[in-house]
Amino acid sequence: MNKAVAAVEFGSSKVVSLIGRRKPYGEMDVMGVGVATYAGIRNGGWVDIEGLQAAVDESLHQAESTARRKIHQVYIGVEGDFLRWSRMTGSIDIRGHSEVDEQDVLKAIDVARKANVEEGRQEIYSYPTMFFLDNKEVNDPIHMPGRRLELDCQFASVDRRWQRHLAGMMDRLGLTVVQWVPTILAESLLLLPPDVRDKGAILIDVGYFCTNVALVQRDGVVYHRSIPVGGFHFVNDLMAGLGLSLEQAEASKRRFVLGYDVNNVTLQPFEELPPESRPSKRITAVDISTVIEARAEELAELILWEISKASDDFRATARGGAYLTGGGIAYMRGSRELLQRFLDMPVRIAAPTLQGINRPDQSGAVGVLDFALTEEELHGDGVAVPGFIRKILDVFSLNKEEGF
Repeated sequence: MNKAVAAVEFGSSKVVSLIGRRKPYGEMDVMGVGVATYAGIRNGGWVDIEGLQAAVDESLHQAESTARRKIHQVYIGVEGDFLRWSRMTGSIDIRGHSEVDEQDVLKAIDVARKANVEEGRQEIYSYPTMFFLDNKEVNDPIHMPGRRLELDCQFASVDRRWQRHLAGMMDRLGLTVVQWVPTILAESLLLLPPDVRDKGAILIDVGYFCTNVALVQRDGVVYHRSIPVGGFHFVNDLMAGLGLSLEQAEASKRRFVLGYDVNNVTLQPFEELPPESRPSKRITAVDISTVIEARAEELAELILWEISKASDDFRATARGGAYLTGGGIAYMRGSRELLQRFLDMPVRIAAPTLQGINRPDQSGAVGVLDFALTEEELHGDGVAVPGFIRKILDVFSLNKEEGF
């Protein structure tokens, strides 16, 4: 039986821990699930450090209890607020042999890495997104003849102090961090099919306090930003604008449909609540629509603005379309159509496809677990494998299976 692996993902309002293993035919078997709410992430930092450790402990304990096993190592998903992506170029002359091999690629990555040194930050992931062999772009240079190799490489890094702090927290819980995984990257590898990533695609993850927007090409993230607007802001607008309680605001957000003509639709946003929890004053569908539509359009405009900064013509760069996941408006009916109108491109709702774990707001945690299981398959002893090595090993493994 394949080894069980643990992954911890820090959402903007909850900590999710998963314990799972890979079945013989590649499907994930999630054995343990733990979820604990906490104060979340604001302005690039934790709101309540002590509450965070308690939430991590609680979510891990739940996952261990349902999986019926104790864990000692974890893969940590790193959220957008703590990530920084950079792109550097590295080039080398091919010497001593006529064809490019994996060592040549690694040497070119090292050249790019030396140009990416930034004080106080720790690289956690690297991946080349474009290759040029003798000034001509190629998809995969390995085994191709040439004299000079150049590549563009994406690097993900975190603040060393933040990393040490979180590693210390895990150590106090008796856990060792195997690898720090960019959550947005793990989500893209899980949710976007390879042919879509090859065309380029946009991934939008709407959380409770923030929204992550990424431009994905091949197996790398070439642009990523975190927008400080999420599902909480819809709720807060309803509370502030209409005087609703938190429970009433959440209920009305869940039942609202974006883009409907509320003058001709009967909307009963509070019917799921007991009579004593319903508003004492009359709240109309028009009232709710005015508040939610305004915030939804603002978020769509911010997403469009960020994506427009990623490329001069993002629609040509992201020919695979846009994918919406997470919570917030991802659960709101009409959200896909709203984003399609603003982005002027196809938008799909993306979510995991596991039995019992198939909601958009579970994408981050499942993505990190899937990434961790792939790492274990490729290396197998709890030691992280650099990004491009994962692809090299995967290609060699495929060639071996097919008898090449």
